[in-house]
Amino acid sequence: LGGIVGLQQRVRVAMRTSTGFACLAICSCIASGVLGARISTENVAAGEVGKAATLPSTSTSTSTPLATPRLIAYLNCACGFGKDRVRHDAFSFDECGNDPNRNTSNTVLGWERENVSPITHYILSFLSFDGAAIQTDPGSIWADGGGSTTEFVLDADVGAAMAAAQRNNKKVMLSLGGETGSSRYLEWWRTHGSTAEARVGGMHAAIVAAIERFEQGNGGLKVDGIDIDIELGGGYVVDGDKWTATKELIEAIPDQYLAAFVPQVGNVLCAAAVVDDLGDGLGPLDALGGQCMGPSDTGAPWSLALMDAQLKRADGSPKLDWLGVQYYNAGPALCCGGGTTAAEESKSAAQNYKNLALGWPGVTVAEMASGSPWETWRWWPGPWAGFDGIGADRLVLGKPGCNGCAGSNYLGEANMESLLRSVGSGLGGRGGTFGGVLFWDLCRLFGTDGKFCVSSHCQPGWGGTTDVLGGLQQLASVMQSMPTASGTNNASFV
Repeated sequence: LGGIVGLQQRVRVAMRTSTGFACLAICSCIASGVLGARISTENVAAGEVGKAATLPSTSTSTSTPLATPRLIAYLNCACGFGKDRVRHDAFSFDECGNDPNRNTSNTVLGWERENVSPITHYILSFLSFDGAAIQTDPGSIWADGGGSTTEFVLDADVGAAMAAAQRNNKKVMLSLGGETGSSRYLEWWRTHGSTAEARVGGMHAAIVAAIERFEQGNGGLKVDGIDIDIELGGGYVVDGDKWTATKELIEAIPDQYLAAFVPQVGNVLCAAAVVDDLGDGLGPLDALGGQCMGPSDTGAPWSLALMDAQLKRADGSPKLDWLGVQYYNAGPALCCGGGTTAAEESKSAAQNYKNLALGWPGVTVAEMASGSPWETWRWWPGPWAGFDGIGADRLVLGKPGCNGCAGSNYLGEANMESLLRSVGSGLGGRGGTFGGVLFWDLCRLFGTDGKFCVSSHCQPGWGGTTDVLGGLQQLASVMQSMPTASGTNNASFV
């Protein structure tokens, strides 16, 4: 979250063509880690494929249905909490010039004292890894500036606001990873043993210890959940190290805590098109192109959905309370929430979200024969596996809250509202209550200049230069107006 796409990843994306033909020879060889039986080239040539494979449903849950959409704020620095500026590193400061109360009062604390904030979840970012231990990432949210494996004390102003939020039944969570912190994750994962049982047990103990240190250092503040923001780049091949290490970390979260995972679409949380998309939506070449290229007949482009399906709590309910999809840092990639215009970005994100939530039928070679609506794509991308859907109530739409909050794909308030209405229209009351919006990050909405924003400039952002709260309240209002599974509107937000 919040990281700028690395040069290497940008080069890889730039090398891919819009049709995908340049990668056909490479992608056809990616046969390991499949979701279901791989359709052999012999069977494809002979047209002997029967019913399309379907991944297991991930939407079944024994937990209480989501009542209202979430508004999830990541918090990575201390602008908005009474600061005029915050230290970025030993050499520079970040400016909190978009906070009208800077140096006079704690803005976010005021929101919570008056109970006017629509934010439902605050996610403190980040905790990262040091040897076999968990540490606080360097940052102004921590009293000591971060970088400690023993001190997990929040900045006093941040802590006061979080305590007030919790009194309003808001959730306070800790995030593990981030773009920088993730770079040491695989090393940390391996230190915990040579078997899955040993690793999960060791990571469980480390997470519990971190929670205890946090709670001991912050008075009555409690940890409500753990957010997994492990960013290892590229696709996650089933049973490969990246996929296995991420799955085991999620398994290590104690069941009594909320659990969330926030990948990018290009980490293979892609979605195939459905027939209804062929009018004004994205066809298979766009939806399964770019970072989503892979053996679609096996479901490899949505391998993280299989991971989610396998992750269960002891009572059989999904381990993950939600998946937050980062529809940003995708540049022009239509597969993954990107585009060259706001309209393209909205179309891409809305279609991917809708289809991940509701699922899609598998398509076989036989079903792509002459006369089929899929005939044009018979040879590329070819047949694809079906998917029963995650459910809208467990799928959260992620966007940067300001232009400088991420490398690309920021949408201003009007375009963001348009995107949400498109999602609501696509869902049509199906899939449960809309899961909500997450944004990176609350601090930068109050920021103006400094290294914490892309090109050292944060704005424009939601709420403009005068009304961050109003911008978030408007976003919440749009979400409340979206139809639920029963066709009625949400009555309340929090």
